[in-house]
Amino acid sequence: LTTHLPGMEIGHASSGSEALRLLVSEPYDLVIFELLLPEMSGIDFGAALRAADTHVPLLAITRQGGTDEWRALSKLGVHGCLLQPMDPLALAAAVCAAFMVG
Repeated sequence: LTTHLPGMEIGHASSGSEALRLLVSEPYDLVIFELLLPEMSGIDFGAALRAADTHVPLLAITRQGGTDEWRALSKLGVHGCLLQPMDPLALAAAVCAAFMVG
């Protein structure tokens, strides 16, 4: 991602609970998360983030997803959902679009 969007700083968390701790301790401009997270689903992660009154733009990544997942993501205000495997340029475009909307 940094190849296509130079100047970005990227943080990493190995679980939803770790990501929530990081997001509470310091501000982020964008959160990209997988729907299949250890310890909690991506939907539960997004809901917890929104419950914490965090208005950071969200992008979801998944290998699969159905109507129920898309509907839940939409209700959480997720700015986009990308299917894996994904083209890095598609991810860069989704990041730019999230910043424009968010």
